[in-house]
Amino acid sequence: MRRVAGAVVLVACGLVVGAGCSDDDAGREAASGATTTVLRFEGDPDSEFCVLLREVQVDEDLQRPSETAADLEEAYRQTILVLARAAERAPAELQTDVGLVLEGFVALDTALGAVGYSFDALEQSPGAAQIAAAVNDPAFRVARDRIEAYKAQVCRI
Repeated sequence: MRRVAGAVVLVACGLVVGAGCSDDDAGREAASGATTTVLRFEGDPDSEFCVLLREVQVDEDLQRPSETAADLEEAYRQTILVLARAAERAPAELQTDVGLVLEGFVALDTALGAVGYSFDALEQSPGAAQIAAAVNDPAFRVARDRIEAYKAQVCRI
């Protein structure tokens, strides 16, 4: 049985509005002496964006067991709908980040749809390396970190 969360690993371990992965890279960065930017956000915890994030737990949708390709397709469809709503409601400082995550999920959904929502088939497809490179772009990690910081600091989630 595949879990839909397997897809999240392909998209840099929880880019969506919070799949709560541990960040092993942070430890490696600290050990290597790399500096990190401290993100600070202010805003309205009762904004439409924060309310949406509280109402919809994307990570729970992505953690549900996926018995069939149709289950996986539906999970992606629901996730993309939520991300589209989040993009519409995102504060100005997160517009680019939420948009990037949405584009990434749409691209991954398109690639999965082309192979019948089979991760095995996707891994064997001619464009697998290109797909993996695209969804593991460091820009996704930056977007995820910014969204997570906003969730914690402003939305208090």
